[in-house]
Amino acid sequence: MRKACLVLLFTVFIASAFLCSAQSNGVPAGILGRVLYLKNGTKTGTAFLIDYKGKEYLLTARHMIEGLTTDNAKLQVYRSADWREITADIILPENKNVDIAVLDIHHEASKGWSPDLSGESPTIGGQVYFIGYPDGLHSLYSNGEYLPLVKAGVLSGLDNADPDEVVYYIDGFNNPGFSGGPVVFLDNAKHEWHFFAVVIGYRTERIKTLVRGKEVDTALLANSGILLAYPIDFAKKAIDSKLAKHP
Repeated sequence: MRKACLVLLFTVFIASAFLCSAQSNGVPAGILGRVLYLKNGTKTGTAFLIDYKGKEYLLTARHMIEGLTTDNAKLQVYRSADWREITADIILPENKNVDIAVLDIHHEASKGWSPDLSGESPTIGGQVYFIGYPDGLHSLYSNGEYLPLVKAGVLSGLDNADPDEVVYYIDGFNNPGFSGGPVVFLDNAKHEWHFFAVVIGYRTERIKTLVRGKEVDTALLANSGILLAYPIDFAKKAIDSKLAKHP
């Protein structure tokens, strides 16, 4: 019964959000409704729902599921003004440096609209948006549900020297809590929204201070304003690998 209730919570909220998406000039409500406030113990962050090969999965950052077993892991998502427990099997990319985790919540794919997962990315210099719950901040939807915050950025570049560990560099000030959230963009030519990456953190830089008029390096680290994200293809490959072993 509890699992059925959670399925209903996910499905009804996504459907109601999608009905309003056509009126939005920004990121569609149908995307915002897929982005969830996630908790593992005392750690909070972001996760988002994708539909892939007939099933629904939650994606988040690997560091968000530290300490959990890969089978029947217990986490919580915030729904209907309360934290609600979910049980998931965790699927991880083969490369342990890729900070992505897939949560198999054993749901069938939703029947409504879903953002494209083809793996396409915007051109360098293109507009992107990253979505999540920084420090738990949120908006309230008309039905009382939490909606995530949206921040805009620019795809500045990528490190693709190692094809097994490609990282996107995005000019956008990331805050703690965005980890695990989606990076999305609109393909204006096709009028399609894409999930293309997962937020995993930001580059740091050393803070300098003035001592008697001279710049001095300190041991303090600050947010450089460069957000780091891994391509969503790593999540798809992890799912494909799991399905190949356990159809």
